[in-house]
Amino acid sequence: MRNAMGLLAMVFFMGGIQAQDAAKVLKELEGTYELKSLMVGGKPAAEEMTKELKGIEIKGGELVIKLGARDDTAKMSIDPTKKPATIDLTPKNDKGEARLGIYKVEKGELTIVFARKGDRPTSFEGKGEDEMKMVIAKKK
Repeated sequence: MRNAMGLLAMVFFMGGIQAQDAAKVLKELEGTYELKSLMVGGKPAAEEMTKELKGIEIKGGELVIKLGARDDTAKMSIDPTKKPATIDLTPKNDKGEARLGIYKVEKGELTIVFARKGDRPTSFEGKGEDEMKMVIAKKK
């Protein structure tokens, strides 16, 4: 019984550490970014799709895509302990279904690959029909 209680306490403690790590990383990601590239299904996105894109902001657990005169906001949750690190984006103006993705920060650039529907991507290629890859440049 004593071993079971110790194991249970360790699981709760480790869960608390993971939540703190996610909160710390999420805070580090906060800022305004410029989009370097956008790919849909492994190909560059249509010009009209990228033309209106004014920037991306991460703040308070949300990712905001600034498109022309409107902002598209999604709630963000991350798990930096997974390999690759995971990100879930839940658009506010949608049916509340999360877009499952992965992310990395490398050489000062944030890369996010997410599925518009279906399973979480497993690579940073963004080649699946419903996968979208965003390479976001350094913070402004």
